[in-house]
Amino acid sequence: MSGVVNAVLKQGTPTFQWSAEAFGGSFVFPGNDGRLTDDEIHPGGIQNYQLTVSGPTPFPKTVYLLSGRRYIFDDFVYGTRRFRPTDSSDFEN
Repeated sequence: MSGVVNAVLKQGTPTFQWSAEAFGGSFVFPGNDGRLTDDEIHPGGIQNYQLTVSGPTPFPKTVYLLSGRRYIFDDFVYGTRRFRPTDSSDFEN
């Protein structure tokens, strides 16, 4: 077995730069066609925030790069267990 790893590292910039990204969402299950789940929608159930800042420092030929991320996943579907693999059935009677 062999593999190749290509690591691309970001670098700071000599001028101040920043970038940000945010998104959110939720799962939607329209029409409860026999599914044993709740149809409740959680609009802020999935959230992602990212921020990157880079720029020069007071030291010569030295720059910085800061990056952060916050991810929240609080979206779920409740289901009802109706069958277990260990259950037994007597179909003959």
